[in-house]
Amino acid sequence: MKTSTKITEVFSLSKNPIRWRQHVNSNTLQQAEKFKYLGVVFTSDGRQNKEIDARIGKANVVLRELHSSVVTQL
Repeated sequence: MKTSTKITEVFSLSKNPIRWRQHVNSNTLQQAEKFKYLGVVFTSDGRQNKEIDARIGKANVVLRELHSSVVTQL
């Protein structure tokens, strides 16, 4: 199996995020601050603020669309 070091990143989850270097075939991998997996955003500090804000934003969009389609029709 070959690993593409151009697109591969490493991720560390900790209350106190640290910077560390990971090497593969003498190439240094970039460290990601956040990533999305199965629709959930993970951040390196373990906080869920951005995930909660994103979900609230999505819910607001749906509520606005529902409100405009139901209330304006009455």
